[in-house]
Amino acid sequence: MLSLFLRCQLLAAALFITACAQTAGQPKRLIPVEERSLAAPAPVIPDPGAAPDQQAINQPALSPVMLALMDKASAYQATGQADKAMATLERALRIEPRNAMPWHQLATVRFQQQQYQQAIALARKSNVLAGNNRNLKNANWELIATCYSRLQQPDKARAARNNITDSG
Repeated sequence: MLSLFLRCQLLAAALFITACAQTAGQPKRLIPVEERSLAAPAPVIPDPGAAPDQQAINQPALSPVMLALMDKASAYQATGQADKAMATLERALRIEPRNAMPWHQLATVRFQQQQYQQAIALARKSNVLAGNNRNLKNANWELIATCYSRLQQPDKARAARNNITDSG
């Protein structure tokens, strides 16, 4: 009987040590929003006559993971690898679906792909999540206006531009 008792204790100890060893090498610490201090990557703001161009927008700080994903997506986007940029941004959205920046950048990728209706929908989603980030909202409205211009809908383009506010 003692032998069975010792075997059970050894098995329990082995399981405990195994479980501890698997998590000890992988510390996971969630960073509260208040502690995030990295600047966001510059989003894309389209020029009606040209392809989208990188410009800075005031944005709340991003977590290191989000910052890395956004930078990676920007690099893919800059080199014309839209599919890789889309996959990277979709991953970012799985991590932080309520972050307006990946939605905006996703809209700019769709703009580059000349998928203007999708770009409009994504920019509108970004605006819903942008809170009081006027610069990001303005960039989204400019993107929406440019899409409507490309779709030859000048009235809708004008209406979108009317939503752009003075950020100064």
